[in-house]
Amino acid sequence: MTTASNNMNAIFEKVDKLIDSLQSCIITSLKADGTLCLGYLPFIRQGQDFYVFTSTLSEHGSNLAAGRQASVMFIEDEQQAKTITIRQRAMFDIDYQLIPTDPKILELFQSQRDEIYAMLQKMSDFGLYRLHLKNGRLVQGYGAAFVQNADGHWEHLSADKLKKSS
Repeated sequence: MTTASNNMNAIFEKVDKLIDSLQSCIITSLKADGTLCLGYLPFIRQGQDFYVFTSTLSEHGSNLAAGRQASVMFIEDEQQAKTITIRQRAMFDIDYQLIPTDPKILELFQSQRDEIYAMLQKMSDFGLYRLHLKNGRLVQGYGAAFVQNADGHWEHLSADKLKKSS
């Protein structure tokens, strides 16, 4: 295995470790008027699939139902961070789709997140979305930022690369 592929695997592992340590993600979605809506949603991860279960009565739910652009961020807990100034985080644009309610996924929400999902799944305004992460960026510290290119490969992000891309 080459050094580049070893580095890429190490970055994948760091992203996975961060995401696996969390129960919710921060989500930003575009409102009809073009402004941003910021909030959070509990998620369930199954392999490379991420699921959120939300109400269309919430801003994010209505934005997702309308097919508007959205992004997610997974950020290290403040209590776990070495310093508040530079918390580890991974940000992604997302493609998503409303999927038929999957009893197995909802059971995971109930058992791994909160028993209230047993009640929420009976409400007609809630929907289950499968998220596909793309265009990632990982920040681990000063000088330790990586960007995911269109091929899904991770590259170290430097000031020189930022200047070239602007």
